[in-house]
Amino acid sequence: MELVKLIAELSIKNIFKRRFEMRKILLSLFFVAALSFARSVDETVAQIRRDYNETNSYKNYDVVTQPAEDESELEIKRYYKDGELRKVVTFGGNGRVAETTEYYLKNGQTYFKYFVRSIHYNGVSREDERYYYDEDGELVRFIDGSGEVYEDEDGLDGDYGFYGNQKWED
Repeated sequence: MELVKLIAELSIKNIFKRRFEMRKILLSLFFVAALSFARSVDETVAQIRRDYNETNSYKNYDVVTQPAEDESELEIKRYYKDGELRKVVTFGGNGRVAETTEYYLKNGQTYFKYFVRSIHYNGVSREDERYYYDEDGELVRFIDGSGEVYEDEDGLDGDYGFYGNQKWED
């Protein structure tokens, strides 16, 4: 009888010990997953910066300009390298507000977007926003006009204002 009681006590201790170990394992897995996600966003942004620098360092683009027909429209410049659309810049505005948006493309997909709005009224104010997209076209990082950084885990759904991801076709 004492032996059965001793075995039962050991089993209960093992159950609690295993539960504790399981919690430690699950907690560790959660932290590893969180760190790998953060690293993947940082790695994605690092690749975007390399692609951005490569795009802007090239100097022999074939540029096609679509002029604005009136003040309410934006002028569009398309930058081609070896027949592939690599960058699109839209700009325009009226007397007080000027807007420029630069779209950077790789394999026909926007990977980075830079938006600038300048307002000329009692001086000049400037607002700029940066959008970082992964290879699937999903917004993974957004930097707003005040410099606040939002990442995918903050609930980005690609719908920040009307300046979401843009598909460009020739």
